[in-house]
Amino acid sequence: MTREELLNSKEFDDDQMEQIELGFHHNLPDRQVFAYAKTEYDAGTMQFFREGLESGLAIRYARIYALPGFFKEQRDLIKKGFWEGLSVEQVESYANRDYSASKMEQMIGEFKQRFSFEQVAMSANPKLDPEQMQEVKTGFENGLDYDQVSLYAKHIFTPKQMKEIRLGFEAKLEEEEVLLYADPKYTHLQMEQMRLGFERGLTLEQVSVYSNPKLDEYQMEMLQADYYNGLTAEQIALYANVPFRDDQMIQIRLGFKNGLTVKQVSKYADPGIESVKMASIRKNLEALLK
Repeated sequence: MTREELLNSKEFDDDQMEQIELGFHHNLPDRQVFAYAKTEYDAGTMQFFREGLESGLAIRYARIYALPGFFKEQRDLIKKGFWEGLSVEQVESYANRDYSASKMEQMIGEFKQRFSFEQVAMSANPKLDPEQMQEVKTGFENGLDYDQVSLYAKHIFTPKQMKEIRLGFEAKLEEEEVLLYADPKYTHLQMEQMRLGFERGLTLEQVSVYSNPKLDEYQMEMLQADYYNGLTAEQIALYANVPFRDDQMIQIRLGFKNGLTVKQVSKYADPGIESVKMASIRKNLEALLK
């Protein structure tokens, strides 16, 4: 079909024909006008296609720019991707009308940082909010591999929980150590206490003793300190997962500090025994050591 035949075609409505005439009037080459002069394109799509071509986009790029359903800000970001050197495949991956402009902007930035398609797709998970997406991005920026980031790139984790998992990998913890606390049943503060335990040299067995979600972060911190004060996992396990009050735990710790065995301390390590009574039993047991 020639230009003259196109302009005289009866296949297009008046609005479509206006876009075709504007393309020629604005001195677009014939092949570019013919690229959008398709009956399956409505006038609006033709307009965006034409405007993309007039702004300097190649036909294959303008075709993406003209896809229906985008807001102006989204279209501008599609154009931005091409101007900044992204490939058609990269732009197509974020040219999604369901993506917010901020998400599209982030994906452009990640491609410019040479993130792989898999990495960008992970952070662009529509179930993740902007803060969660940022944690995924930060993990890759800090050198974590795909498998490590994929462990926490899940909507079930809050951004702060994600951060604790990420920090564990960045601190070179073993995967089994991170897996111990990479569970949404823990608050980010509980996760922090388990992570810090590993970073300070505690073993998997030792941290496992206080990995009870019923313990708050302060209790976990106290149990962690007990290891540094010389108590063993067996000793701490006696009271770690039992609802003792602070005054009762003091009596248990004093028993171990003063040389009592696990068997001896277990005689009074009962949450039903008042701390005053515990102290009396403890002192009687300690007297037997002399």
